[in-house]
Amino acid sequence: MKILVFSTAYYPFVGGAEVAIKEISDRLPEHEWHVITARMSRSLPKMERVFGVTVHRVGVGFKTVDKFLLPFLGARTARSLARSGSIDRIWGMMASQGSLGAAFFKRSVPTVPFVLTLQEGDEEAYLARYVGGSQILYKLFIRPWYRYIFKKADRVTVISRYLGDRARAALFSGPVDLVPNAVDLARFTPGAERTPDGRTVLVTTSRLVEKNAVGDIIAALVLLPKSVHLSVIGEGPLGSALRQQVQVLGLSDRVVFHGHKEHAEMIILLRQADIFIRPSLSEGLGISFLEAMAMRLPVVATLVGGIPDFLADGVTGVACKPHDPASIAMAVERLTGDSALRERIIENAQQMIQDRYDWNSIAREMEKSLEEATLLGRSV
Repeated sequence: MKILVFSTAYYPFVGGAEVAIKEISDRLPEHEWHVITARMSRSLPKMERVFGVTVHRVGVGFKTVDKFLLPFLGARTARSLARSGSIDRIWGMMASQGSLGAAFFKRSVPTVPFVLTLQEGDEEAYLARYVGGSQILYKLFIRPWYRYIFKKADRVTVISRYLGDRARAALFSGPVDLVPNAVDLARFTPGAERTPDGRTVLVTTSRLVEKNAVGDIIAALVLLPKSVHLSVIGEGPLGSALRQQVQVLGLSDRVVFHGHKEHAEMIILLRQADIFIRPSLSEGLGISFLEAMAMRLPVVATLVGGIPDFLADGVTGVACKPHDPASIAMAVERLTGDSALRERIIENAQQMIQDRYDWNSIAREMEKSLEEATLLGRSV
């Protein structure tokens, strides 16, 4: 198949969605892969080969402008590619600007099946940020285009059951396949046992934004013994406020902000920790949790969004309540105070990752969804 992928971002801009495209295309080299994405930097070429994929970047090289232009310029680029050779499948990654470009292209070339993948960690209402947070303006100017993407899609794949419900809420009536993200099991491997030093190190890999609730972890430290420390990997708009929170609470000697780290450095820091923790307020699935489980780190998490797909309290992790530092502290104490529970959770979670979240099997599941996509026969 010749597969045309629409993604708002792509390498060197990397998140879970971009990793999924790369991991799946790497494992299906028999197909011809093209990615249309926003350019977002003038230093990036308009077209190049990246990991065996032909990447077409559109826009003028400025992030905000290029995201706005992507639906229009992306559809135009796709029409040009279609004129030079048939396209077998359209794959839209997330219901955002890239997939709106896929929907526009689908309108002009309705005979090509369009598969939409949902990976979103934020609630749909979060899209109101594009109109200053106004729900009225969101309903008038954003939601119609969001729903239009689902109207043009022929098949939807989702990384969690929660996102399957989101697709139905967006009035999608076609087939919905559960195809989760996975873990590179060759990379995310356990290290040697950490040398005991009297500390319990919690680690979180999170964008420093409200939904990841890093502030709640910091607040929970006050309720835990001084031997409990926190390692924060990631950066974001709340970075300054979180550092100030640490200072105000007198926790500067117990919290380390590492900033953004590439995968190799992040893995080293994960191996130096005892518990992975992220008390999310919303989550599409949460690849960071799965990576931690593969590395034999017990996980503390809230049961929101797609997290219940892989975390059962006391079985594959320990659950805490959203926006509740006391509940977070209790979850940490459960793991530190019960070695049998900790070992049972580690074994169960690692086995689950090996059985259900390996990229080799997930790539074939995505290939099947693309191959089985057929036209829904709606009017164009």
